[in-house]
Order: sequence, then C-alpha cells, then structure tokens
Amino acid sequence: MKGGPPLLRSIFPRPSRPCITLAAMAVHYSVIGAGAVGTLLAVTLARNGNDAVLISRGEPGKKPLRRRVQIEHATREHPERVHFSVLHDDEQAAAGGVTVLCVQAHDIAAAVTEHASLFGPLRTVVAIQAGIPWWYFSHSPVHVNRPIVAVDPDGRIGRTISSAEVVGGVLETATVVHRPGLVHANAVVRLHLGEIDNVPKPRTADLAAAFTAGLVQATTTTQIRTAIWRKLVTDIAIQPMSALTRATPAEMCADPIVRGKLAHVMREAMTLAASFDVMPDATAESHLEQLSRSKHLTTMLRDALVNRPLEIDALTGAALELAKLNDVAVGSILELDALTRLLDRSLRTPRDLGENSPAALR
Repeated sequence: MKGGPPLLRSIFPRPSRPCITLAAMAVHYSVIGAGAVGTLLAVTLARNGNDAVLISRGEPGKKPLRRRVQIEHATREHPERVHFSVLHDDEQAAAGGVTVLCVQAHDIAAAVTEHASLFGPLRTVVAIQAGIPWWYFSHSPVHVNRPIVAVDPDGRIGRTISSAEVVGGVLETATVVHRPGLVHANAVVRLHLGEIDNVPKPRTADLAAAFTAGLVQATTTTQIRTAIWRKLVTDIAIQPMSALTRATPAEMCADPIVRGKLAHVMREAMTLAASFDVMPDATAESHLEQLSRSKHLTTMLRDALVNRPLEIDALTGAALELAKLNDVAVGSILELDALTRLLDRSLRTPRDLGENSPAALR
C-alpha cells in the first residue's frame, strides 16, 4: 500500500482475537461513499481491527481530509467521537480485499468508473443498495443473467463487476442521519449479507463478523432476494410518497386516504414479489402500523429538500421493469413512478419566477 494518511485502524486498539480473514489473508476494506451509512460501516470495520479506508466520491486529486465525527445513538447517553482520514481517490487503497459500495443506485455506474481499480477478480464487492440491484438475475432460476436496465442501462456495472465477486447487502435501518461532523442512528442498524447464488460461503460469515460492532448488527442469509423484497415492499411506497407530500411516515399513516394509497402500492409490490416466488411475511397493514410510529424524514425526502437526485430507478423503475417481464398489473406503482419522476425533474429545473417569486408575492 502506498504511503498516506493513517488508516481507520488507528482509531481503535487491535482486538485480542485474530483479525477477520477472507481466503486466509488479512482483509483490506475500501468503503466507497462517505455518507452516513458508509461512515458508520467504515468505523465499525475499524473497531473490529480491520484495515479500512473511506473514499468520498466526486473530488479526485483532492488531498485526504482528517475528519472528526461524532457517532450518536438515540438510546445511549454518551456519544462516541472518532477521528479518521477520508480519501478522494483510490491510490492509497489496498490492491486486494473488499470493496464496499455505499452509494445510491443512480451513482453506482459513476463510482465503478471513478474507482475502477477497486473492482476486479482479486476483490470481493459488498453491494449495499436500496431497491432492486443490477445483479438481481445473476445466478437466478428465471430470466437468467438478464440485466436490470433501470439500474444499469448501458451495462457498465455488470461489465465492470463480476457476479462471482458480489455479496448482496440489505440495510434495515433505523434512521441514520449524516451531517458534517455527526452520524446519528435512532436504533440498531441491521445489515443482511448473502451470496447472490444463495450458496453459503466462508467469506459471507467472515464479512458479517467484520461488520458487527457498536450500532451495526450483521447477519448472513441464503435468501438475499427475499431480504431485498422485504425492504422494498415498504420503501417503494414510503420513500416516493414522503418526497411528494413532504411528510414523515407517521404523518402519512395518520391520513386515511394517504394510508390507503400506501397500502395499495405495498400490496402490488407483494403481488409482484410473489410472481418471483418470494412470499411476503407480513401484511401491508402490519407494515403501516409499524411505520405509523416513525417520525423521521426518509432518505428520499431529505434528498428532495436539498434538490438532490431522487433514487427512483431502483425502486419504482425496476419494479415496473420486473412487472412487465411477468405480466403483473401494477397501476399504482406506475402512477407513483410518474409523479416522483416529475418531482425529480422539477426540483432540478432552474426557474425564473419573476413576478411570481415568493418575495414578489408578499
């Protein structure tokens, strides 16, 4: 490894037990995406004695930063304060090991291009993504190796990352909020890891152990697609609707008409999942009952409030693509997709309001 800023391992003393290994080698982790989840996972890896670097996208050539971050948990009295380095390119990342993708679905193609050296036959790729991932039909009994065009329209991700290297990741969060100098979680963050061919391998258990510490609890599964649908059933309804209404899950569930619309979208998603032999383990009403206690701002609402691109393609976009393949009627998801795409375009369209500006109307 080239010289550079201290790795995250310098934050914590080495544990007394041996370092987690894959393929009988010490593991080096490169976490791409320095948002809340990427920061939290990098700190977790370091706490377990692993070499880990956190890579922030979009500013290649910029000098590494020394960042001070406070890790807070809603149920703990005292926050944890850590210092670590954030890289802006991959020159100081190890040649082998594990790459952890912690960027939104619409940023993955750019990330694999910017950091091409972190993807290859010597690296495992842990892909933590909301919605339907680009690899969904790899090693699948149906639509074998068909790309998810909504997520990987030009095939760049699939060409760059071999399916044999991918470990799927589904994050059941707890709200994780990131602001400069702060990562806050309101509950334990649960990470499900699974091989995309559903065949258990030693590396998956090693990864789960490496990712488990502090606020993060990682488990392995032999049904990673089931874990994807379990989260998607709620996300496909709550995320877009929260951006459209500017409301929290609790506020939306308190309105009977909006709650009914959410339930209808969830039931369509469950029907779609069943067409791929993934049976729901809860009803739409039980999901809504749980969400009715959630007063946090969703990820898509946070993005909408600051005019960031909305993560539509992996949610409603991919669902529509799958529905067409299996000839499943998803009219409510189609409507929600159209409304959210219009919102996304309008948020990022400069407007000269002139005499209709808020100031002029006062």
